[in-house]
Amino acid sequence: MKTLLLKIFLTISLLIIVKTNAVQGQAFVDKGYSAKITSLGRAAVSLSDDPSLVFYNPAGIGFSHSLKLFTSYTNLYPNVTDANLNFFSLAGEYPLSNLGVIGIGVTQFAPTGWSENMAVGTFARQFFDERLSFGGSVKVLRWSSAAPQGEYAVPENGLSYLGFSFDVGVLYSFRDVFKDNDIQIGASVLNFTQPSVASNGSPDAKLPAEMNFGASYVSRVYDYSVTTGITVKGNDVRVCGGAEFVGLRTTVLGSNAEFLVRAGGGRLTAADSQGEYDAGFGLIIGNVAIDYSFSYQAMVGNVGGISSLSLGYAFN
Repeated sequence: MKTLLLKIFLTISLLIIVKTNAVQGQAFVDKGYSAKITSLGRAAVSLSDDPSLVFYNPAGIGFSHSLKLFTSYTNLYPNVTDANLNFFSLAGEYPLSNLGVIGIGVTQFAPTGWSENMAVGTFARQFFDERLSFGGSVKVLRWSSAAPQGEYAVPENGLSYLGFSFDVGVLYSFRDVFKDNDIQIGASVLNFTQPSVASNGSPDAKLPAEMNFGASYVSRVYDYSVTTGITVKGNDVRVCGGAEFVGLRTTVLGSNAEFLVRAGGGRLTAADSQGEYDAGFGLIIGNVAIDYSFSYQAMVGNVGGISSLSLGYAFN
């Protein structure tokens, strides 16, 4: 019974989103772009050299020195059956010698009665002795809703939207602050053009600009890193953070291998707001990376946690 009521609630919510043009609160948000980033509390703005950063901070790919690809699958709320709440993402980064780095990313989210896609094209470039990176992204946003169905459905056509948005970002690396210890600081503004994502172009459905600020501490001596972030989106302020530790180094089938442990979390600063607790691990064998994360959202009960699995490959 709870599952049925939740399905009805989700369906009604999607219809309300479309009909009232309040899409900005639900559409084109991070539903699990990357298992690694999710397990770090989504504190990604100060990270670097990861293709999934095209979704968080376009400057983050500017430090890349090789072609990297990754894909990710997220199972949202597994206790909600027959709703197809699965999220897919794919991204890559490719350095163009001294010209800069290009990146691409695509996402797919298609629960029952709803389809949402995003395509990202990113360019980033280093400056000042490879310590500073600037980046920008162009995003194609698309959603569509199916026509209402059922005996008591209102007879009307489905709705759809296709538009563009833009992101900008910056990342700076303070190298060897202490011997073999670095600090990186980053900032990004996502959807700074604030496009309306309503099918009728209503200004009430503008995507709010999302401002991200953060810092990371990387210790190559003790094999750990800590990252923090603050996100300002409309009237909401979210704080987040996470840590990664190298738990084991060994050799597998003649290739160097690492096992990494991660934990993080985040929450809105408003009272009684949603909190998220994340954990996961990473396994790197040669050029292959496998990442897993599990997220527990404190104020969403009876629907199960969120699991993400990512697979990446780095070309030499």
